[in-house]
Amino acid sequence: MKSRTWLAVILLALLIVPLLVAPASAAPAEAACGPDVTHIVQPGENLFRISLRYGTTMQAIAAANGITNYARIYAGSVLRIPCADTAPQPPVTVPPNPGGRGILPPVFSIPSVHIPPIVLDCRLLVGTSPLDGMAYGEQTFYWNPVPGATSYRVNVYNLDITPGRLVAVFDTPATRTNVTGNVGGPAGPGFRFQWEVQALVSDIPICTSQRYTNWRAAAP
Repeated sequence: MKSRTWLAVILLALLIVPLLVAPASAAPAEAACGPDVTHIVQPGENLFRISLRYGTTMQAIAAANGITNYARIYAGSVLRIPCADTAPQPPVTVPPNPGGRGILPPVFSIPSVHIPPIVLDCRLLVGTSPLDGMAYGEQTFYWNPVPGATSYRVNVYNLDITPGRLVAVFDTPATRTNVTGNVGGPAGPGFRFQWEVQALVSDIPICTSQRYTNWRAAAP
């Protein structure tokens, strides 16, 4: 019985060992390119895949076959497959195809436009009133003009609403250097307020004054 078992083990080893020592099969080599090599385009193929198969470049294949558009090759066409160092590389046009896949739309150059810098003398922007107290309700704010500004904006902050919340914004054109707004009930409870004025150009704040602290009068 033991002799039969050993015989089976020996036969199994004789079958397995040749498989272990046999050399691995080599990967198929790429097809060779050359002046006399041709390829019939198959459905689904493109120049990139064909160039990889033959170890050449898309430019070399395009030059040898008069192709100016890489995207236009057709199944059944016969292409010459030269090596990359034996063919010139012509310019290739990419057709405009906005929204297409795999093809970029043409790039258009946009002429540069010179935009002069915005220059304001922000040192001139100084608030002049109120500086020693605000009314409860309608309050008029005054400041010095800043040449070049297209509008002004007054921001009002309530210091009794932590951490000093912006509670009112009043805009006016640059033809005026004062604006009147309601800082009563809509501005919230409390007494300590601050305001600042901004000089704007095309609705963009360019200069901001310091903040002026005022005590607001009690509600009537």
